[in-house]
Amino acid sequence: RRGFAGLEPGSSSSVQPELVGSDSNNTNTSNTDTNTSNTNTTHTHTHTTDTKNDNDNDNNNSYESRRDGLLALLPPQLRSSARWEFTPSREALEKASLSDRERAEAHADLFGIGLPGTDDPGARDVRLREAAAVMDDALDCIPFQERGALSRAREAFPFLFVSVGAQSTSHVRVFLEAEEYDVGRAARRMVRYWSERERQFGEAAFSPDAFSGPADEDVVRMIQRRLAKSSTSTATATATATSTATMEDAAKHGDELSQLRVLATIQDFQSRRLREIDVHLHRLPPKARKAWEDARSTRPDLADTDAHKIIFLHCCDYDPRKAARRLANYWDMKYFLFGKDRAFRSLRASELLGKERDEGGCKRELEEGVLHLLPGTDQSGRGVLVLRADKMMRLEGIKNNRIGVLRAAWYMLHAAQHDEKTWLNGLVIVIVNDTETVNGFDYHFFLRVKTVMYDCVPLKTKAIHDCVLVGGETRRSYATKRWLSVIFSVIKLVLGRGGRQRYWPHLVGSGKHELEQVVVNFEACGISREHLPTVLGGTLDEETYVAQFLHGRRDIEEQAEHDSAAAAAAAAAAITTTTAAGGGSRFSLV
Repeated sequence: RRGFAGLEPGSSSSVQPELVGSDSNNTNTSNTDTNTSNTNTTHTHTHTTDTKNDNDNDNNNSYESRRDGLLALLPPQLRSSARWEFTPSREALEKASLSDRERAEAHADLFGIGLPGTDDPGARDVRLREAAAVMDDALDCIPFQERGALSRAREAFPFLFVSVGAQSTSHVRVFLEAEEYDVGRAARRMVRYWSERERQFGEAAFSPDAFSGPADEDVVRMIQRRLAKSSTSTATATATATSTATMEDAAKHGDELSQLRVLATIQDFQSRRLREIDVHLHRLPPKARKAWEDARSTRPDLADTDAHKIIFLHCCDYDPRKAARRLANYWDMKYFLFGKDRAFRSLRASELLGKERDEGGCKRELEEGVLHLLPGTDQSGRGVLVLRADKMMRLEGIKNNRIGVLRAAWYMLHAAQHDEKTWLNGLVIVIVNDTETVNGFDYHFFLRVKTVMYDCVPLKTKAIHDCVLVGGETRRSYATKRWLSVIFSVIKLVLGRGGRQRYWPHLVGSGKHELEQVVVNFEACGISREHLPTVLGGTLDEETYVAQFLHGRRDIEEQAEHDSAAAAAAAAAAITTTTAAGGGSRFSLV
């Protein structure tokens, strides 16, 4: 894969037309001294070879002109071959420059699992995070009588037990690494530590100035943990042992005090981030924030609320600069796709299916399954969105007018937000191309799609799988390989340093063995064969599934309209509850 995608346009290849021509010329020279029939055969062979060479030269000229035309669209500072082309050596150097954490996070986003092998620093980082995620449960399994000092510590320093990052103040990492990531042993060791600390220092062990305040990473991790727990919380049975009732009541009271401290810290953190996002919004160029300023003046109860901004902050891990850009892009793209009159209304499948693209809808794009969500989620709880770019070139009207595709993408991304797992864990995008789509690569349309899916809707895109359907002859074509290398290089350039590590181009052949290998690759990323369309070797009947999905969405939205009062009350409650937990609400977007 690496050799194919990074093949240099000017490098050598196993298929070299000029060598074929050279061999045939040598054969003609040796056959000159033979009989007339051999000479005629040689002339015929020479004519055929010359024709092939002419075709190869035409292909080369076509390739050069297409490449130059595409590169002319790039920004001038990135247009030089030294900047835009991603050869295998350049990709290797970039991967080597990644930190252990960056490499581990990119691998986890692409495959949904940690890096294999305990000797890898990135793998250790992933194992550490997985162990820290269940540390609370391991601590709660220890009898209450034994963890009295630890309970006081968790009450006094709640953020000390949250994160394990490099900038974190947490000491969970120390105990997990000391016990080689055995969560049970690390929990018991932590209990012994705090018991001994209390015995030696008394009340001073829990003094507020004993530890520094929480880092920003600790607060973000606490917000994410509270959101995850709130989405999977279940009722627990009350204790029946009267001998421990008083102790448990005291623990609950202490836990309430701890939670109040946590909420106060989260609210202070969010207030700071909200002030910062306002600063960054006003630093944006006037043209970039024009749509958002119009939206906030038209509907301040929606576009200028703290709850609305927190959604974008949460999507960007509370980076105010990135959140400001995404928020401005959101309203700019929404105005572009639907106009100001429809920008503040909820999107309905029935409305989009009732209109063609010229009327503000995307009927054919949705019905034909140009964009659709796969059923359920992958093994990591992430939704999967499929973009059938190959259908765009075959369906009449879509090829030259693709705003309906962007509207369909907008609707599907918002539909994905209704799934709790997808909203928390993110989205995986699968793009299906063919050679016709690749040959007609539209750089400006690609930028629009990238903006919608990566830099606009507040939903984290974890990975992109770019599948190119190639036949046998096309697969062996050197000109096609060179053109694909240019396309992949431009896509990687636009995605940026982080996006490149989460981008996987697949070459999908027509043979059974080749399709099986594609299925194996997707299963390694947590996407099962049953959820893959047949064009990628899966068993999913796209036509039937898309019709059922759209029918289900219409039923859900009609029911929501009938229960509008209850839905509004639930949305208000969700905004209040989730904002207190530190996550905002997605109901204000859809």
